[in-house]
Amino acid sequence: MKFWALLIMGAVSPFLFVATLPSHLAFACLLLIGLVALSRRYRVVLILPVVFLVTTLAINQRLAQRLPLAETGSTRTLDGIVASLPVAREDVVRFEFIPQESSALKVKKLLVSWYAQRDRTGTDQPVLPKLRAGEHWRLNLELQSPRGRINFHGMDAERWYFTAGIDALAVVQKEGNLRLAQPDRFNLQHWRETVFDRLAEKAGDAPAFRMLAALALADRRGLEKTDKALLAATGTGHLLAISGLHIGLAAALGFYLGRLALLALPHGFRQACAVRMPWLIAWLAAFTYSALAGFGVSTQRALIMLSVACVLMMSRRNTHPAHAWLMAMGLVLILDPFASLQAGFWFSFIAVGVLMVLFVPRYGHLPAWRKLLLAQFGISLVMAPMGMYWFQQASVPGFLANLVAIPFVSTVIVPLILLALPLMWLPGPLSTWLLTGAGYAMQGLLWFLQQVSGLQPPALAQTVPPELLSTLLAMLGALLMLLPSTRGIPLRTAG
Repeated sequence: MKFWALLIMGAVSPFLFVATLPSHLAFACLLLIGLVALSRRYRVVLILPVVFLVTTLAINQRLAQRLPLAETGSTRTLDGIVASLPVAREDVVRFEFIPQESSALKVKKLLVSWYAQRDRTGTDQPVLPKLRAGEHWRLNLELQSPRGRINFHGMDAERWYFTAGIDALAVVQKEGNLRLAQPDRFNLQHWRETVFDRLAEKAGDAPAFRMLAALALADRRGLEKTDKALLAATGTGHLLAISGLHIGLAAALGFYLGRLALLALPHGFRQACAVRMPWLIAWLAAFTYSALAGFGVSTQRALIMLSVACVLMMSRRNTHPAHAWLMAMGLVLILDPFASLQAGFWFSFIAVGVLMVLFVPRYGHLPAWRKLLLAQFGISLVMAPMGMYWFQQASVPGFLANLVAIPFVSTVIVPLILLALPLMWLPGPLSTWLLTGAGYAMQGLLWFLQQVSGLQPPALAQTVPPELLSTLLAMLGALLMLLPSTRGIPLRTAG
């Protein structure tokens, strides 16, 4: 457990500084630490500086890939692939574009805007370009450095560009653009768009279809500003992010399918696979759902956490939940050193940590309704300071909204969608019925959230962002309040 704790501290600490070490100094320090590590006594302690320096090198490499300010306004013709689902608005289509390795630029990923063409009179309807995910294009682009304006409220655009690996912004010019090839057969984004087309064919007229697409494919292109404002006001935005809740439901469905599959095996083979087979199918179901969601950051995080749990269950090792929690967090930071810059990373892991504080040390049976109330109250209390720090708002009706929305989404809406996805490729109206039922259920949930959102005080809809130290102290106080009432914790009421 000490190993994973030091690894996490080393991976997060470089982002607390306003500057990083130059790469040559970081390499020299790594070599020096390698010599010190020859002594076994200090190997565990050296994990923190080693990970600190490796993360520093990753930061420097990503900064070096960004388009320099001197190149802003320059025009280049690049060959590459449409690497995301194109997002079409009134007069522009935006998408991620990955240039071929032969490109002279160092940039690895661009966020491209392709504006609609109009005639000189401006009377014709603007015509948007027809793009498909995974297509190969030659684009004539005007490049811009990925900078963001300084806003004291709302999203930090430049942080998002850096975290998502957007090395440059670009605007497509009117001439010199050519589609080179159709999508590759095994391109993930192409398959996601194919599934979306089938989803629209089967249930395009279903109520709240935009929400069904978000829950099935993490496709938020259809969401409106009012939807995002409603989810933010009620603290339910996490329900549309394909994360732990959704991946866990897909894994649970796969687990029970694996239990049913055991019945078809011979008796002797059934005993040998009784533990591993259900968990393996559960992981495969979660992996497939994660692929449909495009392996987003929140999806990767949930899949890694589930993978740790599956490996521990299949190996039949008795591991403390806190150890598995630290291991999953460490693996996420190893695979994505920039995950700690995202609010979702902290919200997801701290939510799981709060549940462990509430239920792991406590013994005895609690009714399901008390567990639900206690879990939602604890998470809402601890997450309130984090909501102010990251989003400059705190949702007062979030407790009531999540108390209804989480079980309703997890027991009604998402299971209907998961059952309908494989049935869409079979003849018959069953998938349409399931998706329509999920659409009506989502429409009812949106009506409920609309009523609850009126409880949000205007003063908390836009707050002043607190300092990091104040946020940590507030969260610590909330955790103290959630600890069991025992004589060993005399300062619990001071929380």
